[in-house]
Amino acid sequence: MDQTPPHQTALQKAIDLCGTQVELSRRSQVGQQKISYHLNSSKSIPYHIARQISEAVDGQVPIDDFFKEITAENNAA
Repeated sequence: MDQTPPHQTALQKAIDLCGTQVELSRRSQVGQQKISYHLNSSKSIPYHIARQISEAVDGQVPIDDFFKEITAENNAA
């Protein structure tokens, strides 16, 4: 079972689509340091940052992908 937090997987996909963290930073207007922090942190990414990143890759990484653990918990309730 994959233990990688969903926001890290979604963020890595966005980085891969842009080529580098620096390019994702430029497109999303989110600092490269914040991108690196969230890529390596187990803490959830703030919604507004997830939205900026999703928009920067034209929705190829949906906002929901950053919050799958929260969505799954809400659906189970």
